[in-house]
Amino acid sequence: MTDHLGLTSQQVKTLQAQYGKNTLPEKQQRSIFDVFFSQFKSPLVFVLLIVSGITLFLREYSDTVVILIVVVVNAVIGSIQELKALHSLQSLKQFLTPKAKVYRDGKLQVLSVEELVPGDIVSLEAGDRVPADGVLIEANSITVNESQLTGEAYPVSKDTTEQAGLAMGTLLASGKGLLKIEKTGEATALGQISKTVAEHVGEATPLERQLNKLLKIVLLIVIAICGVLFVIGFIERIPLEELFKTVVSMGVSAIPEGLPIVITVTLALGVVRMSQKKAILRNLPSVSTLAGVDVICTDKTGTLTEGKIVLQEAWYFDDDKFEQKKKTEMLQLAILCNDARTDNTTVGDLLDLALIKAAFNDHIDVDKVRAAAPRISELAFDNRLRWQATLHQTDKKMLLVVKGAPDSVLSLCCSFHHKEQQIIEKQIQLLIDRGLRVIALAEKTGQHLRLKDHKDIKDLNFVGLLVFSDTLRSDAAASIQKCKKAGIQVIMITGDHLNTAKSIGEQIGLYHQGNLAVEGKELENLLNSSFPAENLTIVARATPFDKAVLIDQLKGQQKLVAMTGDGVNDAPALAKADIGIAMGKSGTDAAREAADMILVDDSFSTIVHGISAARGVFENIRKVISYLFTTSYGELGVIFLSLFLGLPLPLLAAQILWLNLITDGLLDISISTEKSTPQIMERSHTRYKGHIIDKLLLLRIILLGTIMSVGTIVIFLIELESHNLEYSRTVALIVLAIFQWVHALNSRSETRSIFTMGLFTNRAVVVAIGVEAILLTLAVYHPLFQSLLRTVPVEAHVWAVAVAVSLSVLVVEEFRKYLFRRFGWKKYFTVL
Repeated sequence: MTDHLGLTSQQVKTLQAQYGKNTLPEKQQRSIFDVFFSQFKSPLVFVLLIVSGITLFLREYSDTVVILIVVVVNAVIGSIQELKALHSLQSLKQFLTPKAKVYRDGKLQVLSVEELVPGDIVSLEAGDRVPADGVLIEANSITVNESQLTGEAYPVSKDTTEQAGLAMGTLLASGKGLLKIEKTGEATALGQISKTVAEHVGEATPLERQLNKLLKIVLLIVIAICGVLFVIGFIERIPLEELFKTVVSMGVSAIPEGLPIVITVTLALGVVRMSQKKAILRNLPSVSTLAGVDVICTDKTGTLTEGKIVLQEAWYFDDDKFEQKKKTEMLQLAILCNDARTDNTTVGDLLDLALIKAAFNDHIDVDKVRAAAPRISELAFDNRLRWQATLHQTDKKMLLVVKGAPDSVLSLCCSFHHKEQQIIEKQIQLLIDRGLRVIALAEKTGQHLRLKDHKDIKDLNFVGLLVFSDTLRSDAAASIQKCKKAGIQVIMITGDHLNTAKSIGEQIGLYHQGNLAVEGKELENLLNSSFPAENLTIVARATPFDKAVLIDQLKGQQKLVAMTGDGVNDAPALAKADIGIAMGKSGTDAAREAADMILVDDSFSTIVHGISAARGVFENIRKVISYLFTTSYGELGVIFLSLFLGLPLPLLAAQILWLNLITDGLLDISISTEKSTPQIMERSHTRYKGHIIDKLLLLRIILLGTIMSVGTIVIFLIELESHNLEYSRTVALIVLAIFQWVHALNSRSETRSIFTMGLFTNRAVVVAIGVEAILLTLAVYHPLFQSLLRTVPVEAHVWAVAVAVSLSVLVVEEFRKYLFRRFGWKKYFTVL
């Protein structure tokens, strides 16, 4: 323990005014202009700009103006949405701000790293990220990973010599100690490096790569079709000006230019929604991965349980029997072999904190007991050995205390005769069968004891058993059932005894007769034997190494694996997992930095909420793609059918672009805000692992797009018989616009009827349709828009006819949804 008091609050204020916050120079935030001009980097926008040049060359000035207006307005809308998304993501950084344990005003406090100043004394232990440059004033078996600064892969030993200072950003691999801060922020070695680091160009996410590939294919197809049409038209001696107009209209109609930005916005909205459920995703690509998770490997303590460990019983062993006596003597030993603080903080291992609380409840003066037997040396808890040891100096002799897993501690004790062995094993088994956590306590006294390594620990005197309980989270069982319905396998990983783990597994509905529960040491051989991994539900007596082995084997079976962890030794497993999940409360800096997702409340149910939200994002991306590609296909079909039938163009390039602006520009964003339903966790996880556009979605795009094309052409032909070309084109524009509004309502769900969903449950869609109705009315009746778009006023009944015809896509889609609900996935395709 330490007698360092740290700085006072007044000293801190003075030093903060002098040195500022302990933060590194950040990359310059993208300005409004950067975001705006980035909207023009899409190859689809390049095509539109080329088209505007062609129309300018043809002296179709009104078309040129409209195309440029549409491109700019699209860029403005995209910029606004992207800036909103960036602002939302920036606000999530507060949840990821690292903390440090600092002595201030004589107390150990947990504070934001940003508040540190030179002179602060920081308590460090394995897994902590060094928060600023400084020197160690106390060190116990400290090794530091300096790879972030030096590239050296192996941890380096550190002591209290001035030359062995610690640098900001390095990681404590083992041991613990006290660091006196000397430099903060930009003054640190890492701060100086950060000032010279060039801007990093972010890589495209897997989802973005898939979408970019899709858009390039669409672009190539459009260019190919336009090229073939141009050649055919040239051979047929169609006037060059008219041919250019036709090809331009065809190209413009097929390009879903708003897709890239709306996908980014949809992902960002999903990340924000997850944060509201206390699941913080550190990067956007993790959204699509999380949606398709097959297996969740979860810790028990603090995730499936509340992490509020309480000392339930203390069994003292004497004269070949266990008795619940001498609890005070046992606790006095246990608080010596204990790193938890006594100043009302929550700093320390959960078991250690539970022992400190039990000591307080037993009216033990913890500080007095520790002062009477100061710690000389220690061996920190080791995941492989599963015990902790401390050596103390008392008035008359030296005292060695060891606590840990019963089998490990008992192996260090003096040999027992057969009867004693049976009594101890029976007592441990009885406690474990009750689902309780058991640790053993042993001690040894002598004049010349030493504690340098594990070889110094032998011939201990067995003292007894300390028994703990940890309340299960109230929502754990329900969350497990949700995972099972979603086809997600849950594997509980714990350091507990196998029978304790089974008992807890049964209580939460995870473990049943016939399921497989194994110890970590059995795992590697078992997995190599090609056993059915789907049957595994529990891994007990597990180490971080076992976690890494499990991930390798599951990924080898083509599983998408999510893994939870909180310790420094969990970091490799978290990095290996497809989705590493760190604890926000109990997790170390190393675990959080290796993870893709952080649980603010450490709860398993938050993982389930996160998967549900990620699936919702995936569904919304499909909805947006369905809407945009169906409407683009419908517009393309109108132009293609007119050419095939030898008709005048039903829509001009400027009219198509205006249509795209007023329908796609607002409705795609509003569709992306659709909230997911609880039933989303009843769908198979396999749905979220494949391509976004599957056979079903492609079929819908072709079917509904064809209906839009045919319906628009039929009305256009009818109007041509009694009106001029400009009037007929205006009617075609109205019909196709309303077709797209109706399809937006269809796109809100792939399976649910709009009549059961409720029209106003997504107000954004309704508002977007209302705004677009006003813009379409202006296009038809306002003189300025009439001159730009070459439209004319139409009779009132045209609107009623347009609505009636457009409802055909609703009728067809409602029937398709009914077939889906009636027959399910497999039979549905058979019926089709």
